[in-house]
Amino acid sequence: MRQLAFELQRERGFIVALDIGSGRYGAGRANLENALFGIDASIMLHDPHEKVERGYTKKVSVLSDTAMNRLQEEDVDWVNMSYVLSHASDTKKAVDIVMETTRRFPRAVVTVSDYTLLNRTREEVLNVCIAARP
Repeated sequence: MRQLAFELQRERGFIVALDIGSGRYGAGRANLENALFGIDASIMLHDPHEKVERGYTKKVSVLSDTAMNRLQEEDVDWVNMSYVLSHASDTKKAVDIVMETTRRFPRAVVTVSDYTLLNRTREEVLNVCIAARP
């Protein structure tokens, strides 16, 4: 993730990242914060299923459902999806969630940080990863 952060910074300058499914203190959120440490960026956190704790730095903010719905495609450079797939009832639903996100933010790089993928077959994981590609 750190290499991706450097590439995005070189390409776009200031990076706006969005972590969907942050959880209270989610691992994907921590990975994103570490990847962007020392890089000119802001991180927005959102989880439709759980209360998200405030960020530890000024660059991290928590989005309400209303603010999330108002985001425009050009507002986001990087979308990290964490724990979102754990709420999907099956792989098709997980793929639909990822595809919907890539359609909503077409210029953003989409990454998936979800340990619940460990409980899925290799084929299911590949389907989810392919859905994240533009």
